[in-house]
Amino acid sequence: MFGHDPKYLAATSARKACGIKVPRGQKAKAVSLQFVVDSVPGFDVQYTRHGNPKAGYADRSDSYVIAKAGWVREREEAQITD
Repeated sequence: MFGHDPKYLAATSARKACGIKVPRGQKAKAVSLQFVVDSVPGFDVQYTRHGNPKAGYADRSDSYVIAKAGWVREREEAQITD
């Protein structure tokens, strides 16, 4: 698509590229969501009455992390080729 071959990026590699460290015993999606909530000013999360994020917000934060990691990777590759 768009004349480029896709470059696949695993979620664990993306979190590492963004500087997200998941402590042992904690859920990676929850840590990733908290990172995005803390670091992205326009990212608002709606919570259920029990205090859990509503469906889809963890996936949105994962999408942001993957996109940011892809951007970081492209910048690093561009600096190497310069």
